[in-house]
Amino acid sequence: MRLGISTGFDQRYDCRICEVEDMDRENLDRRTWRCKTCSEPVSVHLANEAGDSQLVERHPACELDTRDYIVLEHDISLGLFEVKDSKPAMGKGNKWYLAIEKNGYDIVERDKYYNCMPRG
Repeated sequence: MRLGISTGFDQRYDCRICEVEDMDRENLDRRTWRCKTCSEPVSVHLANEAGDSQLVERHPACELDTRDYIVLEHDISLGLFEVKDSKPAMGKGNKWYLAIEKNGYDIVERDKYYNCMPRG
């Protein structure tokens, strides 16, 4: 089951591969946060009322690794936090163990999406 992520800070979506800025939502798979044309992750421009902004991609917990940095879904003004550990949660069925800098760890659905600093 894919879990939703808050889109309250979303300003626009771009696809670097297709070279499309401010893409129509009909070209965005909002279940996987990938471009429907090329199937690559889209860039999501986030901004809040205070003027804080971030450029992110969205990836599920099971695709995060210790080289990733995430932006907390509920407060983009806090900046980026490093993923310290990401692995299957032992003895927890289909759950995922995720440890985030300054936020401790949590056992989450493996398909819970996070706002991540773009890769590559």
